[in-house]
Amino acid sequence: MPFRILFFALLATAMGQSVVLTTLPSLGRDAGLTEFQVAVIMSSSAFIFALGTTFWSRIAKKQGHRRILMVGLTGYTLGTLLFALVWALGLNGYIVGSVLFVSLLLSRSLQSSIMSATPPSAVGYAIGISPLSQRVKSISKVTSANNLGQVLGPTYAGALVGFGLLTPLYSIVLLTLIALFLVWAKLPAHVAMPSSPQNSQPEAVATETLKPLTALLITLCASVFCAMAMMQQTLGFFLIDHYGATPVKAAQGVGLAMMISAIFSLGVQLLIV
Repeated sequence: MPFRILFFALLATAMGQSVVLTTLPSLGRDAGLTEFQVAVIMSSSAFIFALGTTFWSRIAKKQGHRRILMVGLTGYTLGTLLFALVWALGLNGYIVGSVLFVSLLLSRSLQSSIMSATPPSAVGYAIGISPLSQRVKSISKVTSANNLGQVLGPTYAGALVGFGLLTPLYSIVLLTLIALFLVWAKLPAHVAMPSSPQNSQPEAVATETLKPLTALLITLCASVFCAMAMMQQTLGFFLIDHYGATPVKAAQGVGLAMMISAIFSLGVQLLIV
């Protein structure tokens, strides 16, 4: 049961991230924002999210992974609702231009700063309830929700965007709220952390040797994800400007492209890696 709850929590948040990436270009164009402004909103929130995961992982060790997981899900739920409401004000013409851009940037940044508590606390909880021999398997079992969310999120957004560009965002609020309730009601509050053996001297020497290779792999991975982010941020605008697609059709096209990309990525991981 705990692993299923952790899996659902990460699945809901991963789907939420995919939904935002799918719909944001269309929302930006419909609200009169420039491509650069939309890119700043997406990139700054991603940067804050990356910093936040490091911060919250340290807090979770002291305050408890379940408690911080609830903080992350609460921030995700309220932050998504706030982000969607700001977009609603912009689409209806109540706030426009620079005021809309700053409001969206602040709301998304605030959301990212809190919702970044979810992944490290969920993984930390999974580690805490797993014996040492099953630790890698447990982490893989929980984090596979991210891959599934990348597949389901764009499809989910494409199916709901026909009812309105903001409909997928509002529905994600419901999913993360359900995840929050499950963590609060069903996830045990205390877990016993299995003791980990002390690293031996040969292992420490091997770790020092692998540092240059690790840095290279991190650089290569960062380059790949930068390229993916560039594609995701510009594809919606390309469909609107080059093919004359409506914002709704563009969001559906981006969702289809992201879904296919995620399926191939997941297939490579499962079948080749």
